[in-house]
Amino acid sequence: MQHRETAEKATEALLNVAYQLCSLINMFEASEKEGKISKEEGETYRRAVMASIDELLTSILTPIVDIHPDLRPSGCCCCADPEADKGEQP
Repeated sequence: MQHRETAEKATEALLNVAYQLCSLINMFEASEKEGKISKEEGETYRRAVMASIDELLTSILTPIVDIHPDLRPSGCCCCADPEADKGEQP
């Protein structure tokens, strides 16, 4: 993605999606601890969501940051709230 503004917006959107999916994983874990779902069910859904996050970041975000390295998220991009970093980019 050569166009800088489009790359920035795409990166922000992708990180928001990754954050939401990470929140979903946390919900599965909490539901499992509370006995609402079985360990096996939680693991099945966790694996599916993690595969989605991996595909999203690998196939879409990686090519963007290859072109625009400064858009690479710092730290774990799927667990940090993307809203917390707003205003820190130049």
